[in-house]
Amino acid sequence: MKMIMEKILIISLYLKNKFKKNKSIKSTQRIRSIKKDYLILSLMIIIFILYYIYSKSESKSLILLSLLLSIYSSINIFFKKDISYKYIDEKLDLEKSIREKKKNEILKKQNNINRIIITDNNGKEIDIINITKKKYLIGRKNKTKNIDIDLSNCKNAELISKLHASIIKKDECWYVKDENSKNGTYLLKLNNRKILLKNMEEKITVGDIIEINNKIRLLVN
Repeated sequence: MKMIMEKILIISLYLKNKFKKNKSIKSTQRIRSIKKDYLILSLMIIIFILYYIYSKSESKSLILLSLLLSIYSSINIFFKKDISYKYIDEKLDLEKSIREKKKNEILKKQNNINRIIITDNNGKEIDIINITKKKYLIGRKNKTKNIDIDLSNCKNAELISKLHASIIKKDECWYVKDENSKNGTYLLKLNNRKILLKNMEEKITVGDIIEINNKIRLLVN
């Protein structure tokens, strides 16, 4: 009988310690888990006591209790492992969602072009063009094309084609396109990568620099 009481005491202490470890956690799922443990282990004790009363055998009752505890422990470990994997997956999905959100916010800022600052190759400001539409033609003022960014008065303007390049917005992104100009259009990216555009287009973001004839720079801002 003494051994039986010791087993019951051990189970009681286990439940008490488990409650102490988890009482500061407000998670509903954890509270439900603790309540479930109390219920199942209490039922085990009742079954154990009833079997002891019926069988009058201390050894058989202890064997039954040990068997019940082993089965419960195995099931508990299995489900907790499953819950742990589920928790890890949920955490990874949340982290991925946060990264995607931050990435989208950065891309949105990079694509949010508000103006074009025109400077010479020494950085002296020539003009500022506020972005109010989806397409801008770059070149020299002429009768055949309505040029939006007129570089006629810039140094070495004769080397700039009448229709030199264009800036176009497509699918919430901005692109610069060389319009088959004589001397090409250069794009200097934020990572210092310099791209020669010859009758082709390239995506632009805030901070990029469009170079016309190596003398005029259009800072995307």
